[in-house]
Order: sequence, then C-alpha cells, then structure tokens
Amino acid sequence: MIVLISIIALAILGLCSGLLLGVAYVQFAVEEDPKVKAILAILPGANCGSCGFAGCHGFAEALVAGKIDTSGCLLGGIDVAKALSKEMGAEANLKEPKAAYLLCGGGCQNASNRFEYFGAPSCKAAQAIGGGFKSCIYGCFGYGDCAPVCPVDAITMNEEKLPVVDVEKCIACGKCIKECPRDLFILLTKNTRFHVKCDSNDKGAVSRKNCKVSCIACLLCQKVCKFDAIKIENNLAVIDQTKCTSCGECIKVCPTKCIVQFVKG
Repeated sequence: MIVLISIIALAILGLCSGLLLGVAYVQFAVEEDPKVKAILAILPGANCGSCGFAGCHGFAEALVAGKIDTSGCLLGGIDVAKALSKEMGAEANLKEPKAAYLLCGGGCQNASNRFEYFGAPSCKAAQAIGGGFKSCIYGCFGYGDCAPVCPVDAITMNEEKLPVVDVEKCIACGKCIKECPRDLFILLTKNTRFHVKCDSNDKGAVSRKNCKVSCIACLLCQKVCKFDAIKIENNLAVIDQTKCTSCGECIKVCPTKCIVQFVKG
C-alpha cells in the first residue's frame, strides 16, 4: 500500500509540474522575430558552424542584428548569399569562392624521416614528440587530423598519406587550417590553376635532402615567368595569383616538380 501511494503521489506531482511548466511557457514565451524565421528558411540548416556561430539560428540572429553580411554562410555559397540579400533588402556582397590548398607534396615516398614514430596516429601528437619525425620540419605527417574536422567531407587521404582537397566541395571554412599543427593549408580562389606544393624555407641543398619534391629555390621559375608572377621569398617560390596567367612555363622548368597544376572538373 505504501508503494502504491508513493507511485500515485509521484504521478500527481509530475502532472502538476508539467502543467505548471506548460503555463509558464505560454505566459513567458518570447515571440521570435519573423525576419529570423525567414532567414532560417533560406539557410541550408546543416548547423555546420563554418560561419563562426554554433548553428544556423545564431547566424540568422546575427544577420538580422546587422553584425554580419549576407555572404557569411559559407556552405550556402553564392546562391544563398543572393537569397539572403534579397530577403534583407541589401546589396549582395558576393565574394570570389575560395578553397583550401595543401602546401606539401612530400608524402611517404618522397620525404625522409628523422626517426621511426610509434605514437598515436595524430599529427598533433607526432608534432609534440621532438618536433616531429619528418626530416623536413615543414612537411605533412600524413595522419589526416584535417579530414574529420571538414564539415563537408572535402578532404580525403591518398596513397601517399597526403590530404587531398576536393576544391569544388570545399567551402573555405578554415577548420583544416586551424587543425593542422604545421599550418600546411592556405586559402586561394577556386580558379587557382598553378600552386607551389611546398612550404619549406630551408636552403636548396637541405630542402632537397629532406624531400625529393621540395622547392630548392633554384630561381628557374622566377626567371622564366614573363609576367613577374613568381618570386623566391625565404628560399621558397611564391606565386602571385593576381598576376599568374596560367601559361605553365614555370611547371616546365621546375626540376623537382613542386609546382603543380589543378585542372577543373
């Protein structure tokens, strides 16, 4: 009997609590801004966080409050930016789409190691052990810490244990940049066709010893470029994408083939 009375009492208490919460919800409910609802209807709804907010609702509220512009939804891209601009009655601030590009082409075959690593299969963990096992202090470890943080699954690992970015899928959120302990990703426009896959600032002889496909600062690419688009800076070839005409002469003369071409589609 005591058990039965306890169960009934708890049931009544739960029912009363539920009724009180229901009344409180109705009485103290805050009416959501209809503009926020309209913005949410346009957004992808993925809550990926690439915009810098915890989810789409936070982005919508910030947009209505005038804290960000309509191009802030990286996942939605140009189409969503246009729709948001129309909804907000603002001029579309359309930015040229960008993607992440890797600054390393060494991989497991071309780059040498200083010692054998038996630690956790993580780039950050490898970096913490004596600055990393790679002979090149700038090279990719190949454990792919960058891949799982990508909100659109644009990064996969190839047979050389190097990250491969699907430029078309990439939304330039920058999460891979933050995740990489060696800062081996850079954001460039999606129409980039020629890119230096190296980040070494070592002198040519040292760089070549550590990696067969590193930049050795030989100056050949700089000399052959008729448009002054390539300069050797800190022992590394750097392409000025605003000057590059994609003529391909730099690739022809590069002895280590560290300058690569991206073919769209």
